[in-house]
Amino acid sequence: MNKRRFVFASLVAALALSVAAAPAHAQEYPTKAIRIVVPYAAGGISDLVGRIVGDKLTGYWGQQVIVDNRPGAGGMVGLETMVREADAGYTVVMGTSSEVTINPIFDPDNAINAAAKTIAIVTSSPMVLVANPDAGFTDWTGFLEAAKAAADPLAFSSAGNGTITHITGEAVALAAGVPLLHIPYNGGAPATMGVVSGEVPLNLATMSTALPHIQEGTVIPIAVTSAQRFAGLPDVPTVAELAGDANFDFSIFVHLTVPADTDQAIVDKLNAGVVQALAEPDVQQRLADLANTEVGLYGADAQARVEADMKRAAAVVQAAQIVLE
Repeated sequence: MNKRRFVFASLVAALALSVAAAPAHAQEYPTKAIRIVVPYAAGGISDLVGRIVGDKLTGYWGQQVIVDNRPGAGGMVGLETMVREADAGYTVVMGTSSEVTINPIFDPDNAINAAAKTIAIVTSSPMVLVANPDAGFTDWTGFLEAAKAAADPLAFSSAGNGTITHITGEAVALAAGVPLLHIPYNGGAPATMGVVSGEVPLNLATMSTALPHIQEGTVIPIAVTSAQRFAGLPDVPTVAELAGDANFDFSIFVHLTVPADTDQAIVDKLNAGVVQALAEPDVQQRLADLANTEVGLYGADAQARVEADMKRAAAVVQAAQIVLE
């Protein structure tokens, strides 16, 4: 048995024991349809992952798992919907890093954050700095030279002010030691089209959004923001390599979050379902096609990832003096 299969088997066994020891009402879960609230529009990475995992859970448990898109307020509309429903275990959120690691930085006293608990990090994907082919550079060295020679800061587009792509773009500027002008768009896809059309020379994008344009040659990848190179673009270096900062690591993750008072046995069964789904070869292939890798962090490990990413983002927000307008 290889290490990956051993870890999977151990997780399933541990979670199964927890569920077996649970009260009868938890053992019976689910007894009705489960609603996965996605706090973004259809077609985004959390929506797609939610549907992939939800389909598997429907098959495992014989209860319909429905994806309900509730976009707005940087993901907070979706979290609020879950908390307001107060239907622990039957209304959950499948979202991205932004609403659990970014929003609390700007609104630390929001009661919605305290009423929700992230129980799993399902997938993770790097982000990437891309350039328009006519920007005048095709690699990191050229980017630095152009940025330093420009009379005004080079502009980069993001999915919006205060989003994870905005903060990561500012992190790239800090690591590179050059000023960049942030141009917020209303979403990741429009921001990438801004660089494709030449409205801006640079775009900080999720890999799933940028990869089709990279493959078509309508944008040029300059650097990947994760700690490791992206397998789908093995020749594109990381910012960590290029800037000489081994701690530079900005990825976007998809999480599973539930009301904070959800019965632990239900949490364990949800996590066991995610573990089982992520082990399916077709799921792994579909995630790879979306430029995502399965992560499978649960419980305290998932919370540790949330806290580490929040701390990293907060440092950039402070250094770049980012404020929400």
